[in-house]
Amino acid sequence: MVDKTQEIIVSRRSIIMSALHAIRHKLDSTCNLYVKFSGQIGLDHRGPKREFFGKFLKCTIFGS
Repeated sequence: MVDKTQEIIVSRRSIIMSALHAIRHKLDSTCNLYVKFSGQIGLDHRGPKREFFGKFLKCTIFGS
């Protein structure tokens, strides 16, 4: 079995819009998610993914 990975590039300035853009472009929930912040060089060893989901939840619960 091959692990499938899907990359999304997100903006720290517009977390909600980045998430909606990924969902609209057929985000595959069966794939491992690789998160990259725009303008940032680096690998996702779960840190960017954790930061993305943390900021996303904060924005959706408490507003921007």
